[in-house]
Amino acid sequence: MAGPGSPLRGGGTSGPQQIAAGTNHACVVMVSGLVQCWGQGFYGNLGNGSSLDRAIPTPTVGLPGPPHTASAVSAGIFTSCAVTASLSAACWGQMVGDGSALTTTHTSAVGVKNLPAGGVSQVSAAYGGCALVRLGGLATGLRCWGDNSSGELGNGSTTNSTSPVQVSGLTGGVVAIGGGGAAACATLFTGQVECWGDNSSGQLGDGSIGGISTTPVAVSGFTSNGASIGTIRGATSCSLNSSQVPECWGNNHEGELGDGGTADSGTPVVVQGL
Repeated sequence: MAGPGSPLRGGGTSGPQQIAAGTNHACVVMVSGLVQCWGQGFYGNLGNGSSLDRAIPTPTVGLPGPPHTASAVSAGIFTSCAVTASLSAACWGQMVGDGSALTTTHTSAVGVKNLPAGGVSQVSAAYGGCALVRLGGLATGLRCWGDNSSGELGNGSTTNSTSPVQVSGLTGGVVAIGGGGAAACATLFTGQVECWGDNSSGQLGDGSIGGISTTPVAVSGFTSNGASIGTIRGATSCSLNSSQVPECWGNNHEGELGDGGTADSGTPVVVQGL
C-alpha cells in the first residue's frame, strides 16, 4: 500500500503542499485543500468524474464537506485516498472501502465506512487502503480494506473486505503507516516496526523470505525514529532508524536496497554512501 505522501516546501499561501505517487498516477494536495491528480484514470483513480487518462493535473470531485477539501492524499494502484478536512477518509477508484464490490469503479470520492468520525489522521492506498484512526485518548489504531489474497489486511485471514477491518494487535500506539502492494507496515510509538502480507522478497523484514503473514510481525533488529515508511511496489520498504540512518529490506533485483548489491534481504540493511 502506497505511503501517505511527502510534504512540499515553498508553497507559501498557495500552490502544492503534499504529493503522492502511485503505480501509474499521482496526486497533490494544494494549500487550499484542493486535490488534483494526473496519469492513468482507467480505474477512476484520478477522481475527476471520468475514467480517462490525464496528462496534467485535474481536480478531484466528491470530497465530503463543506469545505470539500483534504489535508493529505495517498495514491495506490487502483485506489487513491485522502484525509478530509473533517478528519474522515475518502477514496476514489476501486476498492474504496465503502462497502461496494471491490471491482466497482468510483470516478469521484466516496466516504470510507466504519471509521471513527473525526478520528482519521493518515491514509495509505494500494490494493485498497489503510487508515490510521484515533479510537479515544492517545490510542491510535489501524484499519484496512480491499484485497486480502496475501494477508495484506493483517486481520488473520485471506478474505477480502469491502470495508475497514481492524489490523490484528494494532489497536493503539501506531504513529505511521506505509504500503504499496501486497504488503504493509506500521511504525509504533516505541519505534518498533511491524509488517504483514506478502513476503516473497523478504519485505516483512522478520528474517525470512517467502510465504505470507496474515498478522503483523516485527521487523528484526530495527528501531525507527518514528518516521513514515516508504515502499517500492510493496516489495521493498525503507525507513530511518533511531540514529537517522536509512535502512531498507525486501526486494533488491534492481538495487532498491541501496546496499551495493542485488540480493534480496529479509532483514534491514543500511543504505550505503549517505
